[in-house]
Amino acid sequence: AAILNRASFAQRYPNIQITLSDLTGSTVAQRTFTPAEYLGSLYNPFLQMKPGKPVHIALEVLDPGNTAINFEFKFL
Repeated sequence: AAILNRASFAQRYPNIQITLSDLTGSTVAQRTFTPAEYLGSLYNPFLQMKPGKPVHIALEVLDPGNTAINFEFKFL
């Protein structure tokens, strides 16, 4: 995935919550990733997202099964 800071100023990296749901909209699985988790070795607590520069990240989730057909990202 790629995230982009659309503000005109640098910002801290957000926590990212992923929710997987079934056909009825019921949550099947949910996980919140911290910047340390999704930035890995690039993480620095003082590092901020520069405006207008995409940041490529990898988010690993366990397979929740065949019922998970929808997903939603939230920046916290």
